[in-house]
Amino acid sequence: FLKAVRVIMLVALPFYFGLAITAEPLVLTMLGDKWAEAIPVVRLLACAMPFMTLQVLFTPASDALGRPGIGVRNGATGAVILSAAFLIAVALGTILGGPIGDRIGRKKVIWGSILGVAPFALVLPYVDLAWTGVLSFVIGLILASAFSAILVFAQELMPGKVGTVSGLFFGFAFGMGGLGAAVLGKVADVTSIEYVYHLCSFLPLLGLLTAFLPDLGRPRAKPVLAKA
Repeated sequence: FLKAVRVIMLVALPFYFGLAITAEPLVLTMLGDKWAEAIPVVRLLACAMPFMTLQVLFTPASDALGRPGIGVRNGATGAVILSAAFLIAVALGTILGGPIGDRIGRKKVIWGSILGVAPFALVLPYVDLAWTGVLSFVIGLILASAFSAILVFAQELMPGKVGTVSGLFFGFAFGMGGLGAAVLGKVADVTSIEYVYHLCSFLPLLGLLTAFLPDLGRPRAKPVLAKA
């Protein structure tokens, strides 16, 4: 077992560390300059993946040795880390989404958050704990990138009603999210947690309704008049 771990890490470590080092030219070449803000995130994930690999390898081994308590403690610790990672990803995505929306247009950011989240969300119910952590971070990051874009987009649709739009966005939208959580809890009681977990993986597809949003084009900077 230890020999197998050494061989796997001998291959994985150079790959992940190489990815962390070459994250900047890799992102700029494959995704373009508009994704430059994602370079620190790619580096962070690349540095975290060696530890994820070890966790995947050692959990079955500890269970086989008759020490399942190690896996239980890791699971409890992982629950705390996953929640923190998701919240950090949401904060980071919200910060990055604003400048990206200013560059490429807010509707494109909204589309990117939907099409970017959907594949990861659909895969999430079928992966193990380690990959759940990685996917939760990525999903939170991509999903939150549209928060600022949606708010500004709505304000552009209703100019002069900033307070009304903000109230609807933060009040009504998040209130409906709270009601949705209660409904999903009831569904879990009637069916199972696994059923709700799989059901939630399809919810990002509701974002395809973005196709009905009007195209406002890229935001234009207001000209600065020179003073006489």
